[in-house]
Amino acid sequence: MHNQSSTQGFSLEHVVPYFQPIMDLEHEAVWCYECLARLITPGEFTLLPNQFLHLLERDNSVAKFTATIFHRSGEYFRDINVAWNINIRMSKTIIWLYR
Repeated sequence: MHNQSSTQGFSLEHVVPYFQPIMDLEHEAVWCYECLARLITPGEFTLLPNQFLHLLERDNSVAKFTATIFHRSGEYFRDINVAWNINIRMSKTIIWLYR
C-alpha cells in the first residue's frame, strides 16, 4: 500500500538507516547489524520501504537511494569495530543490463 503523504516533500535527505542488531544467542552478543532504510516524513512519521520504494522507482532513483544508505551506514560504523550489512535491491533494468 502506498502512503499518499509520502509523495509530498520526498527527498533522499529524509531517508535514514536504522540498525537492527543480529544476535548470537549462544554468546548473548551482537553478531552484526543489518542496515534498514526508513523515510522520515516532514510530519516526523517513519515509513517502511514498501511505503516509499514506488517513489524511487518512479523517479529512477534506486541507485542513488542505495548509495545514500550505504554511505550513511558506513559513516555511522566508521569508528565502530562491528560487522554490518545492507540488502541491495536491483531493478529488472539493472539486471538486464548486466546479463
